[in-house]
Amino acid sequence: MALGMNINQDKQEVWHKTLLVVDRIADGLKEHIDEGIKETVTALIVNGFVTNSSCGGHLDRALPYPWVDLSTPEPNGWEENKDIKQQWETSNRSQYQKLLVLLDEFYADRLVDYNVMLMLDCANFAGFRLQSVGGYVLENVSDEVRQAKFRLYENEMKDFTEFLKNKYFGE
Repeated sequence: MALGMNINQDKQEVWHKTLLVVDRIADGLKEHIDEGIKETVTALIVNGFVTNSSCGGHLDRALPYPWVDLSTPEPNGWEENKDIKQQWETSNRSQYQKLLVLLDEFYADRLVDYNVMLMLDCANFAGFRLQSVGGYVLENVSDEVRQAKFRLYENEMKDFTEFLKNKYFGE
């Protein structure tokens, strides 16, 4: 029993330290990670993923849905060296596959509208985005619909975050 408690305490400590690091991350404009997506970023990191940008979504500016971009660090010389570029691509595909498995598990017994479901949008070899399927069309709907869908997408991301936390803590 004591060993299990020590492992859980260690995980709690890692979670807390990661959350503190995430809390200090700022972009080039000195903007910190949106409050609504911090825990998702933390849950992804403690589960072994590399994130490089995120947004909680905004109804008045930027993209009207929550998202997280994932990509392993850009290696030096990848533009000049085909092998380095291929290794980077393989690393990102591995991360993609691992997250796809988790999404499959998350949705195994979960019924939600397809447009609410989270997906991995693979922009290029250098990474991918976690977001709701219907996020892209929110710019083409009424404010009322946008607000309602935004809340659904936000809740779906929060539920997935809780799933990731439970995976991490072994619950």
